[in-house]
Amino acid sequence: MAWNESLTLGKKAERFAEDYFKSQGLNFQDVRDVVEYRKQDIDYIVDGLGTVEVKMNFQEALRGKEGKFFWMELRIGNRPGWWNFSLADYFLFFSQHGEGLLIKNDSIFKDFVEGLVETGDHSNFGLNRYDYTQDVWFEEFQVRAENMRIYFEQLKQSDVDYRRIVKRKRVY
Repeated sequence: MAWNESLTLGKKAERFAEDYFKSQGLNFQDVRDVVEYRKQDIDYIVDGLGTVEVKMNFQEALRGKEGKFFWMELRIGNRPGWWNFSLADYFLFFSQHGEGLLIKNDSIFKDFVEGLVETGDHSNFGLNRYDYTQDVWFEEFQVRAENMRIYFEQLKQSDVDYRRIVKRKRVY
């Protein structure tokens, strides 16, 4: 995926996030362009939540095991992926259709993810399959990202603090 396509998807997820914050009556501050927060992979400061990182990566599996999952980016190129350095208090994962998951990034979630990295089933049909994507950065070079799937069913069976965001279709 090209860099500008990634940015377009990211902006869509950020619109979903802002709509969600407004629907919940939460005041928020956009800090995406503040260098200090960008280095910590934080997009928003939200009253009642703290810092929030937004991703467009909650989706239905097209290959491998069926079901809804979200990706944790473990590596990008030869560097750690955002999972390894984001200091956000919450992750907000959205699908293309505006469904989402708000997950508290506390020690319970960190231990949950690290446990899956260590002992999860990373085979093609496993609950924690590794997916590899190629991104083109600045139209100059390709970078390979290593992502681990975490299925929603695993999250439901854990002690992780999460909230499901359901986008309802309007019927007229």
